[in-house]
Amino acid sequence: MMTERYMINFYSVGGKPFCMKDVAQLWAAAAANEKASSGCFVNAVVDKTVLICDADYSCGDDSSGVRVVSTRNPVIDENSRNYFDSITRVILEVKKRLDNPPVGITIVSVNYYYFQG
Repeated sequence: MMTERYMINFYSVGGKPFCMKDVAQLWAAAAANEKASSGCFVNAVVDKTVLICDADYSCGDDSSGVRVVSTRNPVIDENSRNYFDSITRVILEVKKRLDNPPVGITIVSVNYYYFQG
């Protein structure tokens, strides 16, 4: 099944420190709120990343990133537009609560297989 994978990078640079645990907790809370309001739960896999960037972007030795990966399960969430709207609200809520750090988002089409346990 074809679907979308969202890769969201939150960048901890320029005096806006946060860690993977912060992002994971905020994402879980925002996803729960989104589920309550729209019925769509925005799943996530959260990883810490190493950030290498130009000093012009206020990167220092302590700069880091947190990547959230979310793939729409087309069996559970059939409407890609509704999922996009939900994930956008979750991203904006997390970004706001982290004091508006830089965020990058990549969306790719993927062939998705889902095996229920």
